Amino acid sequence: MEHMEHEHMQRQTADHPPFAAGLNSYETIVQSGAARIRFTRRTDGTLHFDWQSDDGENRLGRTNFYWSKNPVDDGAEAILLGTADGGSFTVQDPAPGSRVYFHLRFDSGERVIVADRILPLEGTLNFRDLGGYETTDGRMVKWGRLYRSGELSALTEEDRDYLEELGIVRVCDLRRPDELAKKPNRSLSEAEQVSVDLMRHFWNSAFKHDQKNLGYENAVEIFKFLNRSFVHAVEALQRLFQQVLEAQGRPVVVHCAQGKDRTGLAIALLLYAIGVPMETIMKDYELSNLFYEAFVAQHEQEAEANQISSDPGFVRAIMSVNREYLQAAFDEIADKFGTIDRYLEESLTIDAAKREHLRKLLVDGD
Repeated sequence: MEHMEHEHMQRQTADHPPFAAGLNSYETIVQSGAARIRFTRRTDGTLHFDWQSDDGENRLGRTNFYWSKNPVDDGAEAILLGTADGGSFTVQDPAPGSRVYFHLRFDSGERVIVADRILPLEGTLNFRDLGGYETTDGRMVKWGRLYRSGELSALTEEDRDYLEELGIVRVCDLRRPDELAKKPNRSLSEAEQVSVDLMRHFWNSAFKHDQKNLGYENAVEIFKFLNRSFVHAVEALQRLFQQVLEAQGRPVVVHCAQGKDRTGLAIALLLYAIGVPMETIMKDYELSNLFYEAFVAQHEQEAEANQISSDPGFVRAIMSVNREYLQAAFDEIADKFGTIDRYLEESLTIDAAKREHLRKLLVDGD
């Protein structure tokens, strides 16, 4: 069985209004136990589900579809959408403009929750729910508990209304103080804004070269250096883990400028700590590449003003994510600490008890 979830997206066309910050008509695939569910949000407002057993057959039986604004399948708030005897089901969005979760209950006994991985926000890029990933012991990361994103300085009023419904209590901002000053986050009524500067000690050394004359290989080396350096931002990472623990399972957002590099490493460590397989972590990291065109557009606006190279190879390297970058961080951990587990315990003070508590907060089944 392949314990993996991945998403396929199509770019926005001029004929449809934007959602998910320039992405449109996308699908989320969730593997949970014997059930493999594909959920597609279409441009006409319909939602399409199809499913099968992990052997490729439909052995799951009749399926009851419920929806709720509650990501927990407690049976109390879920409203029946319909029932399907076959392997597919299409329905209109029951609550346009709101965050909803779909509870699928199969006659076979399987119960699966499915939701949009990428949230439909216009004023920020790369806002994603980390729920729905299967762990190494066959459980599922809870939906609606941990989010990752780019900066939140340009949220629209509609975005803020949407996010207010999520009950976010912490926004952990990994940007430098000068970035916060230039583009402060828009506030959310219940959320504490927490600065967790992941680049405090090494930003200048990372970009000591003349950036106007750099190419692809230069950029790759810079971003591998950055990821190795993130590993040594111990105080910041300790603070991040502590914020997630103190939230006690209530929703937390972790973000930086584009939600791909600093956030990528921080989220990778959090997912690893709660038992998500490394291949799933890498796939989640790579999802930021769906926003590559939007990142490039941002870069083109800022490159000349900030005297940054416009070399196509350089732009490609800094506006995308590459497994090499994240792997550089893990290689640094292996070189300096032996294993990620040892690094979590000895450097970040996340011992076995804290990891188990994190799992109870963020993973179903405890």
